[in-house]
Amino acid sequence: MGLGGRPKEEEGHNRINLSLNAETYNVLMKIHNERGNRSKFVENVVRPHIRQLDPGESCKILGEFDQRLRNEIVTALSKQNFEKAATLATIGDVLTPFMSLCRIPTGDASESKEHP
Repeated sequence: MGLGGRPKEEEGHNRINLSLNAETYNVLMKIHNERGNRSKFVENVVRPHIRQLDPGESCKILGEFDQRLRNEIVTALSKQNFEKAATLATIGDVLTPFMSLCRIPTGDASESKEHP
């Protein structure tokens, strides 16, 4: 192992310089696991938040689900099953924030139909 970094594991690691407020810095200086590895602690704490901001492969599934949901709404409307259409639309509304994270258009008039 060379100086100035963690050993290569998982997909590798890169150094990063961060500025932290004094309280956060002081607490991080107190944190040590069995090997005194603050980096691993920060990765474990931050990883779930990163997954929320960048869902990755989950976006493909969400896009497929959204398309199926839209198709089912159209089918329900064509059969005049308004209760089913409203229920499916409500489910779609709950997914809107995740659609935004995945940059999947939700069909809102205010939204561009092109992917950024």
